[in-house]
Amino acid sequence: MARNIPKIQEFPADERYWRVDAFGAIIRNHNIPSEPFIQIIISPFVHNDLSSKEPKELASANAVNDDDRKSIQIGVGQLPFISIGSVWKNGFIQSFKSGTENVLYGVNIIDDNIKIINANHKIDGKYLIPPSFYKFGKEGLYSKLIAISSKGDPFGILIPVIEVIRFYYALSTHLSHAVFSGAFKHNINSLINPENSGNIEDESRCILHLRKQITDEEGWVIGRILNAKEAFEGANQPFDDILQNSINNIRWIHVASKFPFTGLTNLTARTKKILSITENGWRTLVLGLEHCTAPFPFENATFPRDNDNHREADPSKNLSFEDKKSAWLTPKNKESDGSKDLQNKRETNKECSTETITLPTNRFAAIEGKKPDKPTKEQCHYMSGIAAVQNDKDSDSLTTGQGHDKDSSAGRGNVIHQRVRSKSLPASFNYFRVAIELLNKKDAISAYVRSLNELIKYLPLTKSARYRQWAYLDSKTYCRRQVITANIEYQNCQYILLEFESRKGESFNVALISVTPGYQISDIGLNKLLGKLAYEKGVWAKISHLFSDIEVVTLKHTWTNEEQFSNAIFRKL
Repeated sequence: MARNIPKIQEFPADERYWRVDAFGAIIRNHNIPSEPFIQIIISPFVHNDLSSKEPKELASANAVNDDDRKSIQIGVGQLPFISIGSVWKNGFIQSFKSGTENVLYGVNIIDDNIKIINANHKIDGKYLIPPSFYKFGKEGLYSKLIAISSKGDPFGILIPVIEVIRFYYALSTHLSHAVFSGAFKHNINSLINPENSGNIEDESRCILHLRKQITDEEGWVIGRILNAKEAFEGANQPFDDILQNSINNIRWIHVASKFPFTGLTNLTARTKKILSITENGWRTLVLGLEHCTAPFPFENATFPRDNDNHREADPSKNLSFEDKKSAWLTPKNKESDGSKDLQNKRETNKECSTETITLPTNRFAAIEGKKPDKPTKEQCHYMSGIAAVQNDKDSDSLTTGQGHDKDSSAGRGNVIHQRVRSKSLPASFNYFRVAIELLNKKDAISAYVRSLNELIKYLPLTKSARYRQWAYLDSKTYCRRQVITANIEYQNCQYILLEFESRKGESFNVALISVTPGYQISDIGLNKLLGKLAYEKGVWAKISHLFSDIEVVTLKHTWTNEEQFSNAIFRKL
């Protein structure tokens, strides 16, 4: 998780860990008329030490205190931060989440397989989702779920509608506002110039003339919405529901939506298993979507934009410096360092800087590795932003509102997503995998490479993400050091083998961690250990004494092949 995510003031600041249980209704925000509220239902964990808990345990109905469950309200522009199952402490999001990560293969998204239901849906007088397995809180009981037929069960997969909106449509503050304000249907000019946009069918190419504030990542989503009937309907239905309910004077509005495609897909998701009381079988409740393999309605993209001073024109056709306009007519945009809180009580002062909060994403398989074309302009009408005069008042907090209050001291917070490419494993990691496979063939040994997830895939950052630090393999590109771990069992003893990625010229040891009998290191516990290791810049001798339930021995990289590596591990057991 990006470390530049600001504190959200509406979360409790009481030293307890809080879990997001559900999304609630959309509500008018009288403090900030430019964006509505969304309800977030949260509960504190019964135990405040989560280091020994697995993600599956953190999703349990018994893991939280029902009596202290509450509802908070935040602006919809902050929806990209929030997912069901995310964990918060003192207003800051934590690096771990509840729910077991699974791949749901062959999910068939067609009308006959899908229905919209309430979270409190009943079958034969009994709750579809028994409270003993998961509680949505009273504010979340009427929230909408998308039920997908799976393996003959019409309710086999259950996904909260707001999670579908968050994952497919509301990737950023701009897109979230577009969804809940009806911009795709009623104000498309705020996102693109439609006169200069279109498609080249022979090239399967979408051309969008983006407005200057819209990023390329947002462009891919906008293109999908404008080129797929299902996506257009799914992106517009929330506002249509808000409009219809507002006319009927309904304050608490639970919106519906749909997937932006039809057909088969594989979904990677954090899930919770739900026992069906009536059918005596198991269903899957999706807490958070992580990745989708469904195709886009186009394969290539071209994104020219307003006020673009990055693509230089042909010098022979370009305007003189004196004839160009300033490229910055609004306060400057800078990267947030996470030091200013996000709040929902004061409107934005447009004379303050916009601070961008960048989140990594890699959620759509169809656009992995793809970049949009950027045509060169015949003329550049704008001078460099460096030469422009900028107005920039100090701000004491951030808000995702889009209005203007000259008496406010709140700057605008803008969430964007930056696509990150999956990096291939370092060469030493391939040795590691093969060595574990060879070790597993030895008598009385069980060994396997541990599944990667957000907690243990990288060494944790020890500073704000924008600063140079040892946990980065390359600080310039924010490329983090990868980690690989394996579980080993031998003669009733438990071990963890761990290696992390090194820079050229560095030499670090592989660690074999012996675990006290009866004690297991969860992903959360391993994440804490990795955090200490990152702080001590990879020196195991400086951290091994900090953990009473483990013993660490190290192996130097002296082997020349996988078999020698495997034998070296075996000798240390």
